[in-house]
Amino acid sequence: MPAESLLLRVAQGLLACRFLIHGRMLIAPPDRVGEQPGMAYVRELRPSFVPWLTPGAAIGLMAVMASALGYRLARKEISNAVFNVVLLALSAWVTYGRLYLISS
Repeated sequence: MPAESLLLRVAQGLLACRFLIHGRMLIAPPDRVGEQPGMAYVRELRPSFVPWLTPGAAIGLMAVMASALGYRLARKEISNAVFNVVLLALSAWVTYGRLYLISS
């Protein structure tokens, strides 16, 4: 396995774990607010299941992180905004890697 593929899998695993934990904390019946972030881990964790869905999931996570970043900056929560920037960059790297590095 090439090193870039291994690094992308590790990054996907980190994203998957982060969103799994976050989604599990947010699940609250009856409206089930936390299911979307919690289900993002399924696509990030198994890239071989349907390979073209992985970049789509990473793009969706980028949208979630960009929205969260805007929210954090509006509330002047700089320490949380830094964490959102890190997750946004990690999602962007997974998207780029799965679309251009691995598929080539």
